[in-house]
Formats: sequence, C-alpha cells, structure tokens
Amino acid sequence: MNQLRIALLFTALFLASLRRPTRKPWPGPRHITAIDGNMLSVKSREGQESQDRARTERDFAYMKALKLSDIAPGTPLGTAPVKGPDGKTSA
Repeated sequence: MNQLRIALLFTALFLASLRRPTRKPWPGPRHITAIDGNMLSVKSREGQESQDRARTERDFAYMKALKLSDIAPGTPLGTAPVKGPDGKTSA
C-alpha cells in the first residue's frame, strides 16, 4: 500500500512539473536606454536598438542622482555602500 502511495506521489509531482510554463531567455546583454510606460527601449551590445513591452507586474530599479532637497517624506529609496580610499564603507 505504501509503495502505491509513493508511486502516485512521484507521478503527481512529475505531471505537475510538465505543466510549468517555460520562460524565453533574455537575448544576451542589453542596456535599457528609456522607459515609457510599459515599453522599454533597449540597445544590444552590437548597437541594435529595439523596443520591448514589459509585463505590468514588474518593478524596475535604476540609479538616479538626486539632491537631498529632492527627497520628500515617503519617497522610496535604496542605498548602496561605497568603499572610500581609507577602506571604510559609506552609503
């Protein structure tokens, strides 16, 4: 009886793994040059430019230089540590 349960469990796991959708791989290194709504303008390493539609449930993070006066309460921020010449890190 236990062998039957184990066989059914592995069969169910195998069948569940077959239904998982596959994702298309990102076509090599590309740089995002502009974001307009859900459209991304990208440039390949070879210099070819194209536009791709991004899925709406994605979040994008990018670096942008700001002055301290540009930051208002509630502004989402992310910081990264930078090593100084003395070896100490600061954000």
